[in-house]
Amino acid sequence: MPAVSAIHTEVIEAMASELRFAGKGTLVRHLERIEGLVPGIEIDGVYPAEFLVFRVTGYRPEELGKGGLDVLVPGEAVLGDLSALAERLSEAAGLVVEDVGVEGEDHWTIDGLAERWGVSRKSIERYRRKGLIARRVDLGSGHRGVVFMHSAVGWFEERFAGKLGSAAGFSRMSDAMREKIVRDAKRYVRRLGWNRSRVCERIGQRIGRSSESVRRVLVKHDEECKAGDGNAVFAMKRSADWEEQVGMLREVLKGKRSGTIGARVGRSAMSVSRSVNRARRGLIYTAGFGVTEIDLEEEFDEAVLEEDVVRSGLTTRGATDLAGLIAQLRDQHAAVVYEQTARARAVGVLTSRCHRLATTLHPSTPSGRVLDEIETAMRWMVLLRIELVATQLSLMLTTIEQRIGGPIDTLAPSRAAEILSEAIGVVYSVVERFDGHGDRRLAAPVGLAMARWCSRLGDVAVPVVEGRAGRRVVEGFVVEDWAQGIWDRAWGGSGGWLMPAVLRGGLNGLGVDAKDREILERRFGLGGERPWGLEEMSEWLGTPGMHAGRMVLGAVGRAHG
Repeated sequence: MPAVSAIHTEVIEAMASELRFAGKGTLVRHLERIEGLVPGIEIDGVYPAEFLVFRVTGYRPEELGKGGLDVLVPGEAVLGDLSALAERLSEAAGLVVEDVGVEGEDHWTIDGLAERWGVSRKSIERYRRKGLIARRVDLGSGHRGVVFMHSAVGWFEERFAGKLGSAAGFSRMSDAMREKIVRDAKRYVRRLGWNRSRVCERIGQRIGRSSESVRRVLVKHDEECKAGDGNAVFAMKRSADWEEQVGMLREVLKGKRSGTIGARVGRSAMSVSRSVNRARRGLIYTAGFGVTEIDLEEEFDEAVLEEDVVRSGLTTRGATDLAGLIAQLRDQHAAVVYEQTARARAVGVLTSRCHRLATTLHPSTPSGRVLDEIETAMRWMVLLRIELVATQLSLMLTTIEQRIGGPIDTLAPSRAAEILSEAIGVVYSVVERFDGHGDRRLAAPVGLAMARWCSRLGDVAVPVVEGRAGRRVVEGFVVEDWAQGIWDRAWGGSGGWLMPAVLRGGLNGLGVDAKDREILERRFGLGGERPWGLEEMSEWLGTPGMHAGRMVLGAVGRAHG
């Protein structure tokens, strides 16, 4: 077991001392930020201590250790000490193998990386001082080891490609052995239809080499084959484009696993997972997080997220027929000012959190843990905004009926439904901009926006004469649940992936059992409480995060029937 690397710079030593007491989830986020920071550090650069602390923790400190925040740290020292910091924090987090995924798919061991690069274990340890970030994990029975996440390995290979001696792995393998690998791989594919991951694993076990060494032989062989000559073992597919990534994400939202999707599209489960995560990152950026200008130094009081009105009471559902919708609008009562402001301020806190987290996402290998934290916060924001919209529906209807001169249900049903749908969109656009600060109530901007919008309505209500049926029959006229529609309106129409379509109307009638119901209610906030992230689901279910994710997917799939 390699010894923990020493830290030589005061600012990083101070961070190691102060951060080690944080919870496991927080420490893992720090580790992911460190792995995201390192690729941007240049050996001949210099970096302010304040910058380093902000990039690792996400917060700007007021003071730090003896050296203060004005100290400049050489890039070479930063690279050497960030790996040591990562090891200290992973020790404090008590990471186990399940926390870093599957070997070969999500992380490398020292031996696996040494064979991949054709170098010795000592060389791998030297590379840790050059910025190769390692995490220390508990291997069981009191044994500990270091592992290297794929994202950390990827950037290191790009920067130091000329020094890794990657061809050495092939030079130690005879031509006869490489030919046998190709021959056996073709037989497995032809007779058993295995994918590359399974073929490499099987051949590696038979010849006593790692699956990565076998994979490299097969990739090199297929790259040297002429296109279309039929000699390639596997049809090398290009990386999935945006449309394909989103298509895979849609299937995941129906509860399908990566392996099932991969079998259909001819990709490995790992490739599908990576493509889905890229789609999730792209949609988060489309929503504006991490790319729009925002003052990340603005102070937000996160204590508001602990308020009962923010964490619970998120139960509003819309009617699905026109008569029921109009009755709901007439009966809706405005919330007390305190509830409105608390929920609006909570949205501001969650927005800031999403922006900070989005800036740490790697373009090609975004962290699934960070993606989940962002998406959970975004789901919470939508549920809060639905409640805020609900408080303004009575005002909205009153303004419309004053403009048209009578009850809206005297209009043709299709026209009434169209007006209400557009009006709810106007209210939602105001709610998106409402921050809850100051003494201003939500009703003021909603009233102004509705007055402007209604001024363009040319509709006139049918007069209601006493003793005569002046209203049209609207019972049974189907309309969209407006609360469900908010998911598709969110962030300019880019928020629809946050809630599987089958779940938007609630769980009644879906035929899920009691356990699945509880899983879905907690995960997506369908029981009136705030939504839970996978880390919380993992703790509640008493199972590793990856297994908890599979349980959620299974519940979603069964909800689809």
